[in-house]
Amino acid sequence: MKTLFTITIAAISLVAALSARAQPAAPTAPAAPAAPTVNTKTFQDWVVRCPTAPQALPCDAVQLLVEPKSKQRVLSVSVAYDVAKSHYVVRVVLPLGVWLPHGVSIVAGQTRIDKVVVRRCEQFGCIVEGLLDAKLRGAMRKGGAAKVVVYDQAKKPVDLKFSLSGYAEAEEHMVAETRKVKTPTPATP
Repeated sequence: MKTLFTITIAAISLVAALSARAQPAAPTAPAAPAAPTVNTKTFQDWVVRCPTAPQALPCDAVQLLVEPKSKQRVLSVSVAYDVAKSHYVVRVVLPLGVWLPHGVSIVAGQTRIDKVVVRRCEQFGCIVEGLLDAKLRGAMRKGGAAKVVVYDQAKKPVDLKFSLSGYAEAEEHMVAETRKVKTPTPATP
């Protein structure tokens, strides 16, 4: 009787194992991509962001202007350094609803750049991108205050002020960290 009981248990186990193999496996959800890792360092009113994972990328120095009541971003100013071309690149994200035909002015100290073109508008805002003018960069490095002048739908100027406190130190750190990044070399055929 004991042998029959052992054989029966073994047969049941074998049938269960075979039926489990015969059934298609339940589909598994694709693994979610890992969230990027970004190291940050603050220099007064500026933050240097350096993406480190999934791969190291060039850094940028950024300042966000947030409306206190709504907590909505009103302005984002980002400066990055292109090591290969020795250029500083600026990206300004403006709020939606600005009057685009008048362009944008950027003012730092006594330096004013007018008729800056908005490249495109996305869900999160309108974007100004391009090389950072050397005179404007020099004025930004001196510190103090700056502003981006946009026009509202009534065609009236609106000053979006931001601080330059800590910009020079943030820029120096950003450039030093960006120079450490190994950029992949293109494959040759």
